[in-house]
Amino acid sequence: SSGINAEWPLRPGGIIHHNSTAEHQADEVRKVKKFEQGFILDPIVLSCSHTINDVKKVKEMYGFSGVAITDTGKLGGRLLGMVTARDIDFMDNFGQNISEVMTPREKLVTARAGIALVEANQILQASKKEKSTDCDSALIPLL
Repeated sequence: SSGINAEWPLRPGGIIHHNSTAEHQADEVRKVKKFEQGFILDPIVLSCSHTINDVKKVKEMYGFSGVAITDTGKLGGRLLGMVTARDIDFMDNFGQNISEVMTPREKLVTARAGIALVEANQILQASKKEKSTDCDSALIPLL
């Protein structure tokens, strides 16, 4: 339901089933909180020293595997690349560093900091990519 609920911040209200466990409800809320008006304001970020296994853990915990890679492993660090499910789905060496499989910054679609959502979506649509970053050199929100 988090996939559906991610759309709800754009509308009034939201739905979390009361029949779910408290842990499941909290997980769904966490997933939805990462989404706001199309921008992911607090993306999950790792560094080049992390492994494919770390990305798999992110997928297990949050339900997605699109992870930004920065020099510090933190939001605001210099963007180095991005890892998505396409980069790791068929990998069998989970101990491999993500720097070896990530899409480097030069191949990512980026936009200037502070770009309007409508304009960011137009750039993303024209690029035919799934994700874009709103950055000059430091990682800030993802689209």
